[in-house]
Amino acid sequence: MKKNILFITHDTLLYGANQSLINMVSSLKDKGVMTKVIFPDKGPICKHFDDLAIEYSIVRYKSESIDPRKNVKSKFLNFLRLLNKAVTNGIAIKKLQKIVKVHNITIVHSNSSVVGIGQKLAKKENIRHVWHLREYIDLDHGMDIFGGIEKLKNRIKKSDKVICISESILQHFGVQNNAIVLYNSVRKIANSFQSKRKRDYFLFCGSLVKNKGVEEAINAFYNVFQHNNTIRLCIAGGGEFEYEEYLKNLVSQLKIEANVEFLGFRKDVDVLMSNALGLLMCSKNEALGRVTIEAMLNSCLVIGFNNAGTAELIKNNLTGFLYIETQELSDYMLKIVNDSADNFEQIRLNAYNYACANFLEKHYGINLINYYNSFSL
Repeated sequence: MKKNILFITHDTLLYGANQSLINMVSSLKDKGVMTKVIFPDKGPICKHFDDLAIEYSIVRYKSESIDPRKNVKSKFLNFLRLLNKAVTNGIAIKKLQKIVKVHNITIVHSNSSVVGIGQKLAKKENIRHVWHLREYIDLDHGMDIFGGIEKLKNRIKKSDKVICISESILQHFGVQNNAIVLYNSVRKIANSFQSKRKRDYFLFCGSLVKNKGVEEAINAFYNVFQHNNTIRLCIAGGGEFEYEEYLKNLVSQLKIEANVEFLGFRKDVDVLMSNALGLLMCSKNEALGRVTIEAMLNSCLVIGFNNAGTAELIKNNLTGFLYIETQELSDYMLKIVNDSADNFEQIRLNAYNYACANFLEKHYGINLINYYNSFSL
């Protein structure tokens, strides 16, 4: 039976989950699968779908996430959010039901841990539902959920099928009985392996929020700076104005502002990675680590925190370096600065080959279609 897939997203920003959505839908399109994507508003990702000629619609709905703070003001605002969600999603469900019928949708695929409307839609239309878990929610983003995380976990366990982007996510949600682990695809084709001299900087790449570990990257770099004041730290990504100002003040207090560059959101991340001495992956609870995989595909050494998805991707001293303490991170950085680049060529090549074998669209599309086919429709 032909499968027509409706993807439900949680936002329209160009961060990990939606970048992976682009690769996922593209891999299915190449295999001739009909897809339609639903966004809750018009945003940056829509242009990419326009360029790829992939059909999408805008239907306003709300996710399950709320402010985790427990003060009176936050509780009151969350109550108002709950009322708004009930009204908005009630209207959205009716619009989505029409889309399901017009396009003869057979599977609803929710593209985030925090999107609950897809499951309700599938139940109303008596069609299959896949819940794609890409975030811990609490550990990585510091968010809470309407009704609490445990209630959401119980809802997810009732889904027809569940995809987890890492073993760590699977364990966190306790969905071993109805889930598979399917690592993200991050590219259609890989860049060629780059065996070249690197420039004098380390790279931090990602959204500038506390849980991503950017402060640890700055503090580790400060330790390196004490031994070599020609090395730079480039920080690519954006965040809330107040937190960015806090980070800049930290850099100023450490007197390393001449060596630390805040680049903002960049479109030339491939170039930044391929030229960097190494990428610093400092998130302590990374669900998988798309940035880590992109660095591997760009022949860039990765030093990552030894936990969660990062520890699944990096084999220490084989495909990168793993650390626990900040000083250990600094020591690896100094090792890269002081040793001959030839000493790390094999590690970069190992990581590149591993990423090519596991994270390209052609492999992903086949595995995803096979999983869809496991439904007894």
